[in-house]
Amino acid sequence: MMQQLPSVEVVIIRMREVPYIDQSGLYAMEDAVLELQERGIAVAFMGMKEQVRDMMERINLIPGLVPPEYNFATFGEARSWPGERLAEGSLERQSEVQRNAPPAVGNGVDKA
Repeated sequence: MMQQLPSVEVVIIRMREVPYIDQSGLYAMEDAVLELQERGIAVAFMGMKEQVRDMMERINLIPGLVPPEYNFATFGEARSWPGERLAEGSLERQSEVQRNAPPAVGNGVDKA
C-alpha cells in the first residue's frame, strides 16, 4: 500500500479505530513508517489509543522513528500540523533525522 501512494510530503495515519495492536501489527507499522521515511515522507499519527501508544513506545517506534509531538488527539490538530511544519521547513529536517536514526526495534520485544 505504501508503494502506491502518490507523491506526498506528509502522511498522517489515523489510528482512532485501532483499539489494540499486537506484535505483528507493531512490526508492520514500523516497516510502513520506515518505508515512508526512506522516501522522505514525514509521518504523524492521529487518535491513538493508550494501549497502542504504549506498545509503540515499548519498541521505540515512538520516539525513535516518530516524535511524540507528531501524535495528535484530533484530526483538526493533525490537519494543521503539515502546513505549520512546511512553512518552517522542519519536515525536511524531521525526515533527514529519522533516516539517520538507529533502528527502532530491539528494546526487549522479540520479533518471533
